[in-house]
Order: sequence, then C-alpha cells, then structure tokens
Amino acid sequence: MVTSGMADAGYKYFNIDDTWPEKHRDAEGNIVASKTKFPSGMPAFSQWIRSHGLKLGLYTAHGKQTCQRYPGSLGYETQDAEMYSRWQVDFLKNVSAASPADNRLDCCGWKPKVCA
Repeated sequence: MVTSGMADAGYKYFNIDDTWPEKHRDAEGNIVASKTKFPSGMPAFSQWIRSHGLKLGLYTAHGKQTCQRYPGSLGYETQDAEMYSRWQVDFLKNVSAASPADNRLDCCGWKPKVCA
C-alpha cells in the first residue's frame, strides 16, 4: 500500500478479512493469529503496519464461527476485545456469520439459510 502510492492517496487502513486466525483458540480460549500467515505474531505485524503510517483492521463474526468456519466471538466478546486492544487493532469488521439464531448464514447474499 505504501510503495504503490495508495497510502499517499489517502488509504490508511490495512484490513484483513476472514481466515486470519488459527482454526482453534488456544487452551485459555484466546483467538490466535495464524502462525503460517503471521509467523512473527499479530503484535509484530501490527507494529510493522503502524511503522508504515497505516492502521490495522481485522474481521470477526459475532456467532460461533466466521463464514469460512474460523472461530467467531460468541461467548468470547470481552476476551477478544481485550486481545484486539493489546494488538492495537484500529478497526473491527464484525459480521453476522453463523449467528446464534440460525447457526449459519449465507455469507455471499447475507440471507439466512440452513447449511449442510
């Protein structure tokens, strides 16, 4: 974003969508950034983003799972918020995927549906 000139054009947020965490929380229930995608960890990645004058945004879902079946925040809202704060996340995209009402949501059309 910086070398392409996007930051100079006014783009300030580096937003990471679904599939950024590990598929399962750690033993304490913490959301964990993918060790493959973020080998130095999310705090280091967040610092790197900030060192380039950008802000970090992450995706979550307020159901049990995200659209791609990664951990959602249901039951972990406070714990996740505290983790995102420690990571210095500036923006959070919180979608209705896999909401408690229907346990699954069509992530493309945003229409409730029953998934196999």
